[in-house]
Amino acid sequence: MESLTAIQERIYRLADAGDFQQALELARETVRDNPDSSVSWFTLGKILWRLDRRSEATSAYRTAVDIDPDSPAAIALQYAGDIADFFNPDLFNP
Repeated sequence: MESLTAIQERIYRLADAGDFQQALELARETVRDNPDSSVSWFTLGKILWRLDRRSEATSAYRTAVDIDPDSPAAIALQYAGDIADFFNPDLFNP
């Protein structure tokens, strides 16, 4: 059985090679198989972010943080919030 770390590395290799769909499928499968793993949710969030699926990525980061508040996803979640606040169209259209 492949370790979670090995699967995560495979996901990142796929993404680095530009195969985001395959990386996304594997990340989703990993979350299904490991729903209590903050690492799995964080990895899924990173892939979704690279696919410009910001809302879904933010949700995945939130789940990772809910599982482990000390997860690196906490920083990603903060950045996602900062970006969303910066690009809020209401700020440009008073």
